[in-house]
Order: sequence, then C-alpha cells, then structure tokens
Amino acid sequence: MSRHRVWLLLVMLGALLVLGACARAPAAQPTAVASIAPAPKDVARPDWLVDTAWLARNLTNTQVRVIDVRAPDKYQEGHIPGAVNLPPAQFTVKAGTLTNELPPPEQFATTMGALGVGPDTHVVIYDEGNALWASRLFFTLDFYGHPRISILNGGYTAWSKEGREISKVAPAVAKARFIPRPDPSKVATLAQVQEGMSQASAVFCDARSPAEYKGEDVRAKRGGHIPKAQNVDWQTTITEVNGVPTFRSGADILRLYQEAGFRKEQEVITYCQSGVRAAHAYFTLRLVGYQKVRNYDGSWEEWGNLPDTPIER
Repeated sequence: MSRHRVWLLLVMLGALLVLGACARAPAAQPTAVASIAPAPKDVARPDWLVDTAWLARNLTNTQVRVIDVRAPDKYQEGHIPGAVNLPPAQFTVKAGTLTNELPPPEQFATTMGALGVGPDTHVVIYDEGNALWASRLFFTLDFYGHPRISILNGGYTAWSKEGREISKVAPAVAKARFIPRPDPSKVATLAQVQEGMSQASAVFCDARSPAEYKGEDVRAKRGGHIPKAQNVDWQTTITEVNGVPTFRSGADILRLYQEAGFRKEQEVITYCQSGVRAAHAYFTLRLVGYQKVRNYDGSWEEWGNLPDTPIER
C-alpha cells in the first residue's frame, strides 16, 4: 500500500472518530443566569422572599401565579412572561375619607379568582423593585388567609437588568375559587390603637419619613406622631445592589427594629399615612421573625385628621 493511501486512510479514520465523538456528546445546556440581587437567607421566613433565579426556575410551574402590581402602561411595555397585571386600584378601596383600605372579602375573592388564584396557588408578587406595593398586596393576601405568598426581591428592575425574557402578551388564565378567611388579628382599628397606648405589651412602628414623624412634613390637619411610636422609615430596610433595590440582610433589618426598641414578644402596630408603607413594615417585621404584627390601616389619614387624638412632635 502506498504512503499516500495510508495517509488517506488515517485521515478518514480520524474524521470518523471525531464525528462519532460529536454524535455522542450531549447538547450544550444554557448557562443559568445568577440573580444580581439575591434574596437574603438569614431571615425567619426565607420562603416569603424569592429572587429572579428562583422565579426563572419555577416560571413554568402551574402552581405558581406571578402578579405584576405595576401600572397597566408599565405592564404593557413589558413584563415577566406569564405574569398577570393587578394595579393597586384593583386591590385597595376608599372608605369615606380613607384611601388604600382593604377591599371587601367578596370583591377580593372575585379579583383573585379571576387571576387564577386558588387555595393551593403560590402567589409571587413583584413591583418595580422596592416592594412597596408588592408588600401591600402581600398584606392583603395574608389578611385574607392565603397560605403561599412570596415577593420577588428586586422586582422587575432585577429581572430586566439581568437580560431575562420579557413579554408583552397578557396570558389567558383559568378562573379559580379564592376563599377569603379574614384574620382581624392582622389589622389594628382606631380603638385598638388607642387601647394599645396604655399597654406596655404594645408598641408602634411609624414607617413614614423622619420629617413626617417630627411634624415637619404635614399631610393631614395635624402633624406629628402617635405617642410612644418609634420611627423606622420603611426605606431604611431597602438598599441597592448592582443598581437594583433589594432588601437588606436579615441581620441588618433586625438591628434596625431592635435599636428602635421593638422586642419580638411585643405586639407591633405599624402605621404610615394610608397603610401602604405600614404594609411594607408589616412584611419586613414578620420576615425577620416578629410574630405579633398589626397594620393600622387608617394610619395618619385617620389619626391626624381627628380633633382629639393625642399627638407628639
């Protein structure tokens, strides 16, 4: 056999070996995108706060319902695939002079059922990223007894910054039966706040800005704060990582509340102007292990506009 033929056979044999190896090699798997704003794990309820990496892995789970609480125009510009839109006006109501109040149970049940939220649905809520309105929906679902709720840490900002898939299509969802089970222990009324003022076991968390707390920024007939309330501005529990708003570590959040004098054995009543920032404080306190937390839903809209409620500045 000539050298030329031997060389040709060797080349053909090598080519066959390469082709065989390629045929046996598994297809390349897409690299999972890590979250640029991971959810803190040093919290009492890590299941209540998920990050984008978790959501990406669970997006096709039929038991997961993702709810976007941003304004409809923002949702239409782009949203997380499969997410349904529920702007705040659809889960808050006006009661007399008070805004952002809890909706009636029948109304909320209809709203949730239309979004496909049933008793076994894991609801994941997101807003632009600071979790303000996401926390308000969390509080509402928690008040009505829904057992599986999470907030997306970093919200839509984290998802979009990571270059993940964006959709402009509103999904079609099958209706479900949502059964509201109101829990009055999670809400404080005016009478309960007044009663709590004389009880050592009750403390008040003012989630507004320091200027509102001091009476310098007045948004009612009178300014100031409820006597014995301590100010922990809701924004102090949020930081920024890689340009994305994210919850601070559990240790940092717990330190903020402990330095304000809140002990876990006490009942903490949160309030703000209309119960929205107070809902963020409600979520954050419970996230780090405070069990007895109520949201004073009337908040300063009620307290600051009454002529005879005591006020400190």
